[in-house]
Amino acid sequence: MATKSPVVLIVDDDAATRDLVADLLALEGYTARAAASGQSALDCLRHGPVDLILIDLMLPDMSGLELCQQVRARQESRVPIILYSAASGVCWRENSLLAGADDYLAKPFDIGQLLERVGSHVLATTLPA
Repeated sequence: MATKSPVVLIVDDDAATRDLVADLLALEGYTARAAASGQSALDCLRHGPVDLILIDLMLPDMSGLELCQQVRARQESRVPIILYSAASGVCWRENSLLAGADDYLAKPFDIGQLLERVGSHVLATTLPA
């Protein structure tokens, strides 16, 4: 019996970053869905569940922090959220966690670290309670 691959929603207005992350995740056996804005991410979530959401902090219609808060307010389940940004500073990590994110990554990504974090958060949600 085949198991379904975990679904990761990538929210980033930069197409090159979305494509790169989607390709990396596909090589690791994930199914990637993509959104270029906060509103398109919310629309995407209405069409089916995801196992993890990767959100860039800088989006055209709302910040990644705002999107994170909206997802937390709307979702019955506790889907893991990883926020990321090229912006530096401790405050971004703290603000991300305060907004409801489970993790924060700085860009440019360390590919190994990105895949490790995604894998550990997805695994944590699929383990029996």
